[in-house]
Parts: sequence; C-alpha cells; structure tokens
Amino acid sequence: MEFDDSEFVNVTIPHTMRLEKKHNNTTNGVYKEIGWYRRYFTLDKSYEDKKLQLQFEGVMTDSDIYLNGEKVYTRNGGYIGFNVDITDKVKFGEDNVLAVRVSNVDNPNTPPGKPDSRLDFHYYGGIYRDVMLTVSEKTYITDSLEAEKVAGGGVFVKYSDVSDKSAKVNVKTHVKNDNLESKNVYTNQVLKDKEGNTVLEMKSKENSIKTGEGYHFEQEFTVDNPTLWDVDNPYLYSLVTEIYEDDVKVDEVTNKIGIRTIAYKPDGFYLNGKRVYLRGANRHQSYQNIGDAAPNSMPRRDAVLMKENGFNAVRATHYPQDPAFLDACDETGLLVIECQPGWQNFTNTDIFYQRTLRDTREMIRRDRNRPSVILWETSLNETPYSEQWAKDATKAAHEEYPGDQLSTAADYGYHGSFYDVGYKVQDTQWSDDPADWVDYDPNKPFFTREWGDFEGASKALRKDGEAAMNTQVLTRQRYLNGNGYSDWGGLD
Repeated sequence: MEFDDSEFVNVTIPHTMRLEKKHNNTTNGVYKEIGWYRRYFTLDKSYEDKKLQLQFEGVMTDSDIYLNGEKVYTRNGGYIGFNVDITDKVKFGEDNVLAVRVSNVDNPNTPPGKPDSRLDFHYYGGIYRDVMLTVSEKTYITDSLEAEKVAGGGVFVKYSDVSDKSAKVNVKTHVKNDNLESKNVYTNQVLKDKEGNTVLEMKSKENSIKTGEGYHFEQEFTVDNPTLWDVDNPYLYSLVTEIYEDDVKVDEVTNKIGIRTIAYKPDGFYLNGKRVYLRGANRHQSYQNIGDAAPNSMPRRDAVLMKENGFNAVRATHYPQDPAFLDACDETGLLVIECQPGWQNFTNTDIFYQRTLRDTREMIRRDRNRPSVILWETSLNETPYSEQWAKDATKAAHEEYPGDQLSTAADYGYHGSFYDVGYKVQDTQWSDDPADWVDYDPNKPFFTREWGDFEGASKALRKDGEAAMNTQVLTRQRYLNGNGYSDWGGLD
C-alpha cells in the first residue's frame, strides 16, 4: 500500500497497541481504536513453485490483512488463529509489504461481543500472538483451520480400545493438491517414543488426487504395551505424518500425542479407567504491563507453576488460549477445560449467532489432538443464550469430534440438559429459591467452575477480598479437596 510510514515505530511480535505512547492515554487502560502494522519482506525466487501461507495465532479483535495493497483476508475474532494463502499474491526477488489493520473498537457481533468497559477482563488490541510464514510443496497436509472440514482437515488423531496392553490409534490426514495436474499420493505414519525411537510405521494405499482437490487418508494401527498419558506421567509420543508424491516425500507434520481415554460418570471424572479428583483454578492470559502480548515462555511458566503447586486442572477462561500454554499443559499433565469466547452476552443478530458456532467448531479443530483437553465449554459463560443455540452448539461439537471422547459443559441454569457435564451454581446471587441451587440431573456429573472471587464469610461462590477469602477458606475447608472445585485466579 502506498503510505508514508516514516513515523511508524518499530515493534516486535507479540505486541499490543496499548504499549505505545500515542495509545496509552486512555481512561480504562485499553486502547479501543484502530491500529496498523506493516512489514516489508523479500522472498527468494526459489519459492516461486511453493505453497505460501501466513499463520496468525491471534489478532485482537477484528483484522484486515493486506498484501501489496490488496485486501486478502478479513477476520472477526481475536482468540483463534487463522491462515492466509498468499501463494498467488506475493512477488519474488523484490519487496513485498504486508499490512494489517487491527480494530479494537467494541463490536457486538464479534464474540464475546460485550463492551470492554463491562467485562471482567480486557480485549488488548494488537497482533498479540505469533505470526509465521509456512512454505510447502503444492501437495501438502492442510491445516485444520484452513481446510474447514467437519471432523477433518489437517491431521486428526483418535484412540479406541485403550488399555495398558494395547491401544488402537486412528489417524485421519487431509492432503490437498494445488498443482496443475493430478498427483499420485500416499501417506506414511511413523510413531516415535519419547527418546525418538520408531515404535511402528504404516503406509497407506496410494490415491490419485485431482488438481485443486483434497483427500482424507484414514489409517488405523495398534500400539502394543503403550505408555498412557496421565497427570502423573504425561507421556507424549511423536506422530510423524509423511506425504509421498510418486514415491518422493513432499511434506511432513509432527504431532505430539498422548494415548489416553476419558469418561465422565455420575461420581466424577475418569482418566484411563481410574477416577481422578480435579483440583484446579481458572486462568486469564493477561499480564501486568504487557496485557496479552506475552512471549511463549510466560504462559508455559504459568502451567509449570500451577502443576508444581498442586493443581492438576485448569479452566482456560473464557476463550481458547495460547497454543504455547496448551503445549505446556500437554507436557506437564495439567488437565484443561477449554472455553469458547463468551461472557454474559448474547447479541441478538444472525452474525453473532453464526460466529459463535464458528468458534465452537474452530476451537475443537485447533486443539482436538491435545491429551490435556478433557472438557469443552461449548457454551457462553453466564449467558442467557437460547435453547436453540444450546442445541446447535452441542450438535456442532459432537459433529467435529464424533464418539465418546468429547464432552461438553455449561451452567445448569442455561439449558444444561443439552450438555454432558454441568456446572453447579449454588449461590443466592443467582436465585433466592433453594430449589435452584440443587436442581441438577443426578445421572450427570457436575462440579463448581468458580469460587472465591467475591467477599463474604458464607459458603457463597462469588466473593472478593483477602480477609473474606481467608474466612471463606476456613468455612469451606472440608470441601477444598473435593472433586471439581476450581479456584478463581490461581496465579493472580
């Protein structure tokens, strides 16, 4: 784009616009306007026959992506990443200019949709997560977000008949052909242990993929005497998915996977057939002085500290969090309740409705292979959404992850009967009728998702203040080691 950017300041990614002097004179500490980012880059001519994509892990809140003056992508929503195909837009051997327009103006149609001034957290506008340029051949493994395939796209790994003696591993791989002619393609799965030794290898049948089309390869193999992933021994295998075109390897993707099985029963949560007490906390992604623009080491440190201090679970409130945090949860054995963006708001428009369901699907597509994620909060936190929305959200979730290894969660007061796990709200703040405090399905599991964040000496769930919380701890001591109690703000 032709523009005089001589007065722009140099920044590093991750970044939030609030860090800059011209944007930090706001009353509530958050810059709620428009910002621009520009990056010049030159690609070698050897990339001319390659597939080129930009991967943004998170841009808050609404963004438009321009390359050499042309708008190539628009994204509404800051908590889930997106891919931008620049293969046919980029120039080789000369300067390209990438420009990103970021709007942090309150948008009721972008989930959560509630104005920043009325939230209990903030939208810190900017390119606040990593950005990468990926280069591949034009026969390639797609990204699960890019492909937009229900229960497909990218590499999807599931497990069945899991025990310490054997486990079946089901791998679904989506391969796209962007060449000008059909290609004969097969996949090869290589499973490696933690030390890098090959455990097994399996080749698929060859398939001809027409130009511009994609194909899902499905493979199943059995692992003998697997080391199962659990909270005390979070063992991760490496699954290397290789793509061969006419017997030449053209692409590969490595996923860290944990073989395990989960189940929710009326008496609690089971991991690999053993009951596990969930002792957890809630977590937001913001930090003092930098907002959400944290290097990967900081969310990783949070996960490590939580595990070292006795937690085995975390509710990632109220949105999908940084992949670096979830990587650390996989590695440390910290169980995750993953939440889609939502907080006390349901904008009555079709745009908002569809974007929330998009978030449901994309959240699962992004993180479905993670052993740490044991529950999907496919609801909008403390929000009076419609019965139809609850039906649509749970339907979308189970379409994206068929079978019994995905469970959804919501408050009982918000059409909880459609969900697999309920949150027990036991507080007169929500209702004066004691019947509402215990009105749950005894055939379904439940737990308390938040407590300890409003003050008072009673057994209320939502109170604040150091003295009051200390008193509350004493009055609730016998409950503290109970199953599924989530403290609010484990790292505040």
